[in-house]
Amino acid sequence: LSGSAGSRTPHLRPGLMRNAIRRRRSRAPRWLALGTGLLFLAAGRLLVVERPVADPELIVMLTGHEWERLPATVDAARRYPRSKVAISVPSYVTRYNCHGCDGRVDTLIDAGVAPDRIVELRPTADNTRGEAEGVSAYVRTHGIRRVVAVTSIYHTRRTAWLFRRALPDDVGVGVESSRAFSRHRPWAWWSRSGDVWYVSYEWAALAKALVS
Repeated sequence: LSGSAGSRTPHLRPGLMRNAIRRRRSRAPRWLALGTGLLFLAAGRLLVVERPVADPELIVMLTGHEWERLPATVDAARRYPRSKVAISVPSYVTRYNCHGCDGRVDTLIDAGVAPDRIVELRPTADNTRGEAEGVSAYVRTHGIRRVVAVTSIYHTRRTAWLFRRALPDDVGVGVESSRAFSRHRPWAWWSRSGDVWYVSYEWAALAKALVS
């Protein structure tokens, strides 16, 4: 130690100080690599949200991936028998944006959903934002106060964000995933090519949604 007798401030010699700085700098890349690796491993799970809403008045099935979203919607309709069930009708239907689109209403009816519960909506655009805006218009017209959206597991976070932005503040917005009917594995998303594509697509789409 140096300085006056009352001073307790330690002073490192220049060589020791340079070594301490080098050690700190050498650790930084390792911490950065560790953090990046952890984010990579968690990329699938970070896309997944489940937000329940009590006794929804409207169940919304997001268009696409009908092989998993449709049975999940049927399950929700059975749990909430007083709710309406909304499906969007794209302006241009392909097997990619609405698989088995023409058979959705029949499938719901065959599963026990009464025809008068089923609502067909026209989105403002053939994407998630357009579906959210179409639902918002219906909600405002019919005085709906609680909505739950049903969609694929990796699509839940973006759906939650876009629906919350589109719907009135006094409307409760929930999100349920089709997890029980899905083959996706968010805890090991990197191990399957389909999951890798979907996770990559959703992060890009979510980033776009957040800034637009």
